[in-house]
Amino acid sequence: MAELSRYEYKKLVNDVADAVVAKLAKLHELANDRPRYVTAKEAAAILSRSIDWMCRHKDEFPHKKLGYGDSQGRLMFLEDALYKYLQ
Repeated sequence: MAELSRYEYKKLVNDVADAVVAKLAKLHELANDRPRYVTAKEAAAILSRSIDWMCRHKDEFPHKKLGYGDSQGRLMFLEDALYKYLQ
């Protein structure tokens, strides 16, 4: 295996760094396209309500339940809808 010159080494490092930055930027862009869900605790904090209130009024907001069964699982609320509710 041949050794790299100082110039070739620096170019290789910069090329790899540029590729990593481009990949991370793409992942960040993709992550921002997806809706963000927050827990009932976070939703309650956004709306200045209690967690119990969020659970009782869950059907007023877009939400999903992670977990199994009707009584178990974690409620997750669509963050954008919570902020729209405040307006």
